[in-house]
Amino acid sequence: SLSPENQAAVQAIRQTYNISVEDEVDALRHTDPHQLWRTIADRIGLTDYLQSGGEVELQRIFQEIDTDGSGSISLPELQEYIQKVDPDIAIAQVTSMLACADRDNDNQVSYEEFQAFFKLLTEQSRS
Repeated sequence: SLSPENQAAVQAIRQTYNISVEDEVDALRHTDPHQLWRTIADRIGLTDYLQSGGEVELQRIFQEIDTDGSGSISLPELQEYIQKVDPDIAIAQVTSMLACADRDNDNQVSYEEFQAFFKLLTEQSRS
């Protein structure tokens, strides 16, 4: 929690720059890689499918992102897809998103990693 002095400073910044609570929430939504994945899942309607065990839909989305059909999502493929879904997400953020789902650190996301990551996200959003 912030000290009274820091709270006053934050309030002054909000007033000076006319920043609303919604603006702050939106900024946070566009910085944390896990939250970025949730935002994308919400935008494309994937969240509802995941909560009902939508394996087919998850596979369809994976194939849509994996444009070269290699069985893995590369950074350029993810960037291209994210730009279509949410052009406000910066390339550096997409890099963080890929790293977040890439368990074996090969700079690509296999279907197994994609599936495991979305399973984890779904479990986190339920708790």
